[in-house]
Amino acid sequence: MYNISYNEMLVLYTLCEFDFCTQKQIYDSYMLTRQAMSYTNSFMRANEIFELSLNYNIRGTDS
Repeated sequence: MYNISYNEMLVLYTLCEFDFCTQKQIYDSYMLTRQAMSYTNSFMRANEIFELSLNYNIRGTDS
């Protein structure tokens, strides 16, 4: 119906659920291969479904 792959659905679901996550968190959670995750993310970025952020600090801030 929406022409979306299973891996794309997992990425979108995870982003909807957690707002932010790393590629590693997604492929570890769903036992995807790194190659599948990389391909899915590249496809989704190329089609402007989401953007990759290199500036997000997952360790928190130092006070």
